[in-house]
Amino acid sequence: MCMRVDILKGKEIVVFAGHQSDTWSKHRSKGRYAKFVKEKSEYSDVGEYAEFESNLDIARNLIGGLRKLGATVHFPQEDGTDFTLNQRVQFCNRVRPDLNIFVHSNATNNDNTRGFAGFYYYRSNDSKRLAECYASSVEKRGYPLWSNGLYPCEPGTWSWFYVIRKTLDNCILTENDFFTNDVAVEMLLNPNHQDKIAQAHIEMVCMYFNVKYPSNFDKNEGKDKKPKFDEKDDRLYRLVTGSFANAKQLSNAKDKLLNKFSWTVYEKADSTGFNPAFRLVTGTLRGKKKAKYYKKWIEKHFGWTMYLKEEN
Repeated sequence: MCMRVDILKGKEIVVFAGHQSDTWSKHRSKGRYAKFVKEKSEYSDVGEYAEFESNLDIARNLIGGLRKLGATVHFPQEDGTDFTLNQRVQFCNRVRPDLNIFVHSNATNNDNTRGFAGFYYYRSNDSKRLAECYASSVEKRGYPLWSNGLYPCEPGTWSWFYVIRKTLDNCILTENDFFTNDVAVEMLLNPNHQDKIAQAHIEMVCMYFNVKYPSNFDKNEGKDKKPKFDEKDDRLYRLVTGSFANAKQLSNAKDKLLNKFSWTVYEKADSTGFNPAFRLVTGTLRGKKKAKYYKKWIEKHFGWTMYLKEEN
């Protein structure tokens, strides 16, 4: 049974994942060429990292947890729509929620710099207390703090962020480590850390509203309970991955599947032409419910695009 404790019932919260989906791809801003990048859940040696993608994953986990605790959460980007800074502020000021949370990660010219910090409006005691709750929750989970985990947004400084100074109600902009650090990038793209960082945000909200954070919430979130499969369903299915860009990624992915599951796994070329892309195809799984369960499990834990193919 999915745990639901309505300790945040009656609270209204707006969440935005920082930046746009095309900020890095179009403008080469808010991202980087990195040693560790998300490529079908494998961290390859070359590639690109866009800050938005880890912001979005953390935000989604955060929203799911807040809703399970009874909060009303507005997530305007839920359907993939991009919002300018002004549109974000207008949305927040139209809804007038109890809290506004903007999820980001930081950047600097010093690639050794690491740490988490909550940015708050310099004249707001409520905003500062929210940032203090964030810093406490993050540190509790073993993450490093930057600037003691707190940073005021003040006029005339680099941190005079538009969304902080223009949003009418209490808000925080969380900078979840520095994506300019290789170790931090690898962490930010790891689904387990994304969930853990989201849990830190959830506990921040609980602390701010003076409600007790469920002691077993972290332990329950992210656990997969294997359902009972329909033994009467004799239909056969195979799982098919999205394509892999090179032989190394394909080999790593195959090893990952074989290490986790006692399945037969095949390599399949997309075409007979020169240098085709390859996919992985599993042996048959009996029953649609079982096949869908493992499809979702792989998508969640490995981060791959997966397809379900019924055997004729």
